[in-house]
Amino acid sequence: MKKNFRLDQLLSIDFNQKDLTPKRIRGIRKIYKATQAAFADLIMVNYETYRSWEEGRRFPSSPGYSILSIAEQYPDIFLKNRDQIVRKLKN
Repeated sequence: MKKNFRLDQLLSIDFNQKDLTPKRIRGIRKIYKATQAAFADLIMVNYETYRSWEEGRRFPSSPGYSILSIAEQYPDIFLKNRDQIVRKLKN
């Protein structure tokens, strides 16, 4: 973990979307050693939606991007607080 954040601080970070590529999305999934379907379930996104992100046919919305960024940069926090993070960012 790069830095200790309280969950409310982490949820308020404004991540930069411009560098989110299909290769980077695939790399985030590989951090968790998950299949596309398993990772889509983990981040609470429809499988077809996630697959389209990884294939570059669609791009995540702001909440989706934030979820991916937190999952990439703070995997321990993400796994521990996944439900709370996803619900907060999707609302």
